[in-house]
Amino acid sequence: AVVNQLFTTKFSTYRNLENSSNFSKPVATIAYHLVFSQCKNHFRDGLRDDLTVLRHSIHLNSYPLHPTSQYAAKIYAIVPLQMGNNFCMNVLKEENVTIRILPTPPEPQEINEPFRSSIGSNGCCGT
Repeated sequence: AVVNQLFTTKFSTYRNLENSSNFSKPVATIAYHLVFSQCKNHFRDGLRDDLTVLRHSIHLNSYPLHPTSQYAAKIYAIVPLQMGNNFCMNVLKEENVTIRILPTPPEPQEINEPFRSSIGSNGCCGT
């Protein structure tokens, strides 16, 4: 909560710098994606602070806050349909993260070769 309050105060100050930017408009907006598979208790505890620090870092290095950046930033969260409306979803909404609800990834047997044979041992999505 303290980190979020600090960010909000500093962000308001930085917003006043918008007119002093070297560029009148961003060239493009960069999308930052946070991917969630579930919302477990140990993850929930620091979600708001983690999200605030990440957002603050991104915004400090993006248009209009960074004086030489030509790129704006937008943060998205990709969440599975079965995650529902829980604590994590509420935090994401409160923090103005754009939420995209998508079906879960396919089962390994639903993936075509040659990709299917490589996912089982890559430490990511395999069994």
